[in-house]
Amino acid sequence: MTTAPLGVLTGERVVVRAPAPGDEHALVEMATDPRVRRYLGGPKDQGAAEADAARKVSEAQWGQFVIVRRPGRGCGGR
Repeated sequence: MTTAPLGVLTGERVVVRAPAPGDEHALVEMATDPRVRRYLGGPKDQGAAEADAARKVSEAQWGQFVIVRRPGRGCGGR
């Protein structure tokens, strides 16, 4: 896959950025959640999810991003 410099998009309430150290737990949680993965082939097993999360954090690639709530900002009308 082609890598490219990944910029950061900052909105009023969220930041869109490449996966970074500290994101692993959330990435694993999403990958193992049956509701999140319902139409994506089902949940991944814990080991595969952890390996994928580590790879995404250490080798950020084009098209891989996380959306993070900005500190002190509400989302979804909160």
